[in-house]
Amino acid sequence: MSDLNHMEKEIGELIESCTKELKGLTKKDPSQRLKQLSRCQNKIAEIKTRVEDYELEVLQLEKGEQPKYKSTLDNFKKSLKTLRSDLSTKKAEKGGDGNPLTEGLLSKELDQMNDIELVKVGDEYQQKGKDAVGRILANIENANQRADNINLELQIQDEKIQKATEKAKDVQSQTKIAMQYVKYFARQVYTDKILMCLIFLCAIAVIVIIVLKFTKKNTIVVTADQIKKSFLEE
Repeated sequence: MSDLNHMEKEIGELIESCTKELKGLTKKDPSQRLKQLSRCQNKIAEIKTRVEDYELEVLQLEKGEQPKYKSTLDNFKKSLKTLRSDLSTKKAEKGGDGNPLTEGLLSKELDQMNDIELVKVGDEYQQKGKDAVGRILANIENANQRADNINLELQIQDEKIQKATEKAKDVQSQTKIAMQYVKYFARQVYTDKILMCLIFLCAIAVIVIIVLKFTKKNTIVVTADQIKKSFLEE
């Protein structure tokens, strides 16, 4: 939000400065008037670029936050349109540079002009070419700035993706280590179960041996008693 407020302040200052400069085009010196027109034209080109940037920032906001900035954006566009109209009007006055010698030059044929008029026409078109080049350079600079911003955003996104990839790799590595521990503990559990089974079998074997031992002893005692009794009967 602070960036938008800062942009609003800068655009407002540029519009105010350009408006004052257009209203102050009352100098009699043609060269000074021409310089003022050129400055105003460059300022209008800069205002156009700033308004486009402001509109782009507004469009990137959430839909609920956009309406409160749309009215300011519309006012900027209206002011820009007014400045362009005023600049065209000022250029049309007295041949566009305030010099009576160039008044109505565009309505004459080149072969009807004298040397001074031809020089003025050449200077006018040369200045228009310079202004056009200035606007093109401003647009190129603006495009380069936007490209730099996009590249910066892409670089930030790429860094985030790399960090996420590294975290995913760490998670996979930790998962593998955890699986190894699970397998190790599973082996330990199986080993403990086998040992418990062996101990249980050993206990059963001991009990069976004891039972067999007592059973055999009783059988032997019974047999001895029977033999003794048979002898006595005889």
